[in-house]
Amino acid sequence: MNAQDPLAEFFAGAPRQSADLAGRDGTRGDVDRALNELQIPAEVDSDGDWRIQTDVGPFLLVIDRDNGDVVVIQTLRVMEGEASDYADDMHALLLLNLEAEGARFAALRESEDANLLVLTSRVKAGALRRDTLETMLRDSMRLSRRLDELVTTAPDAEGET
Repeated sequence: MNAQDPLAEFFAGAPRQSADLAGRDGTRGDVDRALNELQIPAEVDSDGDWRIQTDVGPFLLVIDRDNGDVVVIQTLRVMEGEASDYADDMHALLLLNLEAEGARFAALRESEDANLLVLTSRVKAGALRRDTLETMLRDSMRLSRRLDELVTTAPDAEGET
């Protein structure tokens, strides 16, 4: 890990550069400035949210409509049908939450028929600073990598690794 740049390890395959985000006010402007300073290559989508491509997959950075919190989300799986069908997956993610710092696994209702298993981290809008956003992203990406490591080494259906 690079002590000077704790996010470098998650952008080995994705170029680091300023997103050149500008012109927005309030929390969105604060996030834009922090992403530029961190040289996170984020794209703003049609909703005004940020999409970030990393070596451990895509992340979405949003402003919570209800309370203004800044939230990092990575969708892991769409759960269609009964949530109980995904009990083993949810249990494994809850166990990983024990070793997590700052980021957590959670479920999010997408629609009446589908829920999402997600990795998430959040901070109050007024508490957002460059170092806070860096920590949120670092913790989220580390947890995502940890999950990838466990999935990669897990036995398949026939008991092989």
